Amino acid sequence: MKTSKLIFKLRKIFPKKNGYNHDFSGLQVNKFKKNTNYIVICLDFDNDVLNKIKNKKIDLVITHHPLIYGSKEKILNNDEVKKKFIKKIENLKIPVYSIHTNFDCSNGGMNDTIANILNLKKISILDNNKIVRGGYLQNEMEIKQFSKYVKKKLKLPYVFLINKGKNKIKKVAICAGSGAKFFILAKKQKYDIFCSGDAVHHIRHDIVCHKYNYLEIPHEIEKIFIFKMKKILKNIDKKLNIFCVDNQKMPELL
Repeated sequence: MKTSKLIFKLRKIFPKKNGYNHDFSGLQVNKFKKNTNYIVICLDFDNDVLNKIKNKKIDLVITHHPLIYGSKEKILNNDEVKKKFIKKIENLKIPVYSIHTNFDCSNGGMNDTIANILNLKKISILDNNKIVRGGYLQNEMEIKQFSKYVKKKLKLPYVFLINKGKNKIKKVAICAGSGAKFFILAKKQKYDIFCSGDAVHHIRHDIVCHKYNYLEIPHEIEKIFIFKMKKILKNIDKKLNIFCVDNQKMPELL
């Protein structure tokens, strides 16, 4: 299909204004081709993904995480590995397009999808923070039962729990990725537990001091983007050829 038409439809579903102003969503490298028929979807575009698609004719790569997050000049001056990779894909003339926080924040995006997988009811945005979602379990659960439930439903190899608040869980708040800092918002809104990722020591300590519940769901859960985006693209044009590449490797647990 015409690339301009495809990008127009994607921008309508996930407007850039829905994301954060400091984000770097959009076209990352190279120019769009006139027509797009073969698309690769991945969470992060790297050499592993490139090696898996090197024998395919690719018109467009769509990623969740921006290939270039920040000043391109600064990144190329400070990261030799990324510099070589970007040069390689520039030479291959593969356009890379990223849909990042505008996917996370939009209706039907990252956090709505996770909330639906967990079968939460009455899903809503928390206090005008467009990236955080909250909802209710159909049945109240004991906190460790809930943690195992999340692990199973999201098909995670592990979660970790800070169990300092209520023992019974009914009202759940979620922010996939690096959202641990928003726990205070979930607590103020009287959610029983906050599920997010990338909680550094100081945030974990603050959660403990607040006597609150927190469930760490690894950032890699965002690979949900791959399969959600495939469905969206097929709804736009079922004739599109789409290759999903999940190259996320979870840390080794010893």
